[in-house]
Amino acid sequence: MRPEFAARPAPDPVLAASLACNGDGARILTWNNVVVQSIDRADASWARAFGTILRKQLRTYPDGVVSLAVLHTGLKPASKDVRQEMAHMMTETGRVVHHILVVEDVGLLAQLLVTVIRGVMLLGGKHVQYSLPTSRAEAVSRALPLVKGRPRSTTLEEELSTAVAFCCARD
Repeated sequence: MRPEFAARPAPDPVLAASLACNGDGARILTWNNVVVQSIDRADASWARAFGTILRKQLRTYPDGVVSLAVLHTGLKPASKDVRQEMAHMMTETGRVVHHILVVEDVGLLAQLLVTVIRGVMLLGGKHVQYSLPTSRAEAVSRALPLVKGRPRSTTLEEELSTAVAFCCARD
């Protein structure tokens, strides 16, 4: 387990049940209208799982969904096919999805990844909403105003932070 999550208490069983995808390269969970992703490998199986989960969330929350993705150190840019699939999905869902992507890597590879992300977002069209915060905490802060279906409370930030930490934790 990563040291930054070692002190976290076990999450609520409901949160554990919300884990919609737990593959080798990615974990995806849903929390209210937020799709939280922890991505180590951006491959076709992840893209299909994300697309399925995102579309299901859009049926439940037609007014808007937030995709909060943590891209871990060492993640390589996706293949051309995966990038095209993601651009198609952005075009299809762009008006009602806000994408928040945290690139946890630094250096040249991280800059390449950010450039690829911006390119995919541009291919999705001018209506695609996205942001590239520099930390998980900043990503949570950007997502909070977009959370639907929950009254604003002092625990909302803590709950979303816990969901992100749970999704990103590795055994």
